Amino acid sequence: MKKLLLIIASSIFLVSCYSPVPLTLYKDSYRDRQVESEDSESGNENEYVVVTKGNNLTSVERVSDYALLRAAQLMKEEGFKYFVVSKEVKDFAVGKAWGTEYGQGYVATGLVDVRNPVSGLLVTGYDEKPTVENRKSKVYKTSEVLEELEHYVDEERPKKFNAAETFLWGILIVSCIPLIWVLTIL
Repeated sequence: MKKLLLIIASSIFLVSCYSPVPLTLYKDSYRDRQVESEDSESGNENEYVVVTKGNNLTSVERVSDYALLRAAQLMKEEGFKYFVVSKEVKDFAVGKAWGTEYGQGYVATGLVDVRNPVSGLLVTGYDEKPTVENRKSKVYKTSEVLEELEHYVDEERPKKFNAAETFLWGILIVSCIPLIWVLTIL
């Protein structure tokens, strides 16, 4: 009986310590700036750099979508109907976070490496649909991108973590264990 009580108490404690980290939201993810004309590769003053970053729970695809959405918003603000992405960089920023690392034959808790996805775009705006000679460049219609990716704009962060509520759910869940145990014996 003492072991059962110890298991229940441990389970309640572990469940109450859980605090989920939500995905990075679009509105928290981006930075952009206009490229100065002397730094511009194309010599075009309509050139912008957009960079988005997520956390370790945000997928690379989502972060890339965020970058494309921000580029389209920027082009709309500047009055461009089309834009060209001439360079796209997808990478990971490695940082440190408190957590647990699992390896072959060991488990370590402390500061571990975390890989956060990053996406960067070099974007040029146009009033008319441009013809692109470089196969790596891609032409987008601003309104179509905004329509396709607008669902990211209004995303809400999940409600804040509530330790008392989680603790009560833990008690409820763990209190069902003896009932299930008794029912399996009968």
